[in-house]
Amino acid sequence: MRELDIIITPFFELNFDFLNEEEKLHFIRLLYCDDLDLFRWIINYTKPDNHAFEKIVSMIQIQNDKRKSWVS
Repeated sequence: MRELDIIITPFFELNFDFLNEEEKLHFIRLLYCDDLDLFRWIINYTKPDNHAFEKIVSMIQIQNDKRKSWVS
């Protein structure tokens, strides 16, 4: 899904190296989730059942909010 690429790629490029090993593993596992589920989590339509995924999704949302404020 192109929308996910637009949201997740900047997070990966700017933050992945700064995640701890556990967070990196959860981020990678998150990428294997169904695109529609992942999109719903990112737009806060639903929340992941997995707490670790919820934490990574929150980090992606924060990064995306910062990015939007840079463009405004």
